[in-house]
Amino acid sequence: MKVLLSKKLAAYLFSGLLVCFLIIMGLVYSQLQDVDNIKGVLVDKIAELTGRNVSIEAAELSFEKGISIRLSNLSINSTSGESHQVLVKNVWCVVRLWPLLNKKIEIKKLVLKGASIELVRDRQGQFNYGNLSRRSIGAAGSGLFKVLGVSFMHRISLSDSELRFLDYYGIPGPDPLFTTIKNINLGIDKRFFKNIFSFDLRGEISNLHQPTIFQLSGSFDNLLEEKGGR
Repeated sequence: MKVLLSKKLAAYLFSGLLVCFLIIMGLVYSQLQDVDNIKGVLVDKIAELTGRNVSIEAAELSFEKGISIRLSNLSINSTSGESHQVLVKNVWCVVRLWPLLNKKIEIKKLVLKGASIELVRDRQGQFNYGNLSRRSIGAAGSGLFKVLGVSFMHRISLSDSELRFLDYYGIPGPDPLFTTIKNINLGIDKRFFKNIFSFDLRGEISNLHQPTIFQLSGSFDNLLEEKGGR
């Protein structure tokens, strides 16, 4: 009799736990299905960091290699909104579940494909991204790392991307000095159990005859303190 009672209690307890688990998972799934909310969080965070107008054409949530988010045509516009300063065709990131439920983004892996970046220096020597001094770059980079939760991130990848640099500073005449870096591929990996990142950067600088191919690699523990390279 006691054995039968114990079995019934165990069955009731298991059923209750199963129901609670299903209810919690249902609530989590319903909240994650609100893609517009997730897209809004991303837009607000990037706009807060850059001080620019940000737009995302489409966002999709999937469960590939965990909780992942796919973005199409992420654009960061000039303050006037007249042109794209940064346009990324495809963004894929794997994020952590619980921070996402609290409207925070902690990324484990970030992959960007087909980024187009336009950098302009005017006749007064000012860049379209503001003052690109060592201090401002460090502050912006630190803010970016904080927004993306880089301390938890294992890999950042940028591929098939392009940088266009228009330089009017010290150039006579109306036409700027125009430089294009194509086929930019950048990989940043975090070393296990250390807050150190190794990077590998490749690209092609266009010129009149044949492109100049370059490759850089090294490591850093923040954006300002580089630990070596070749």
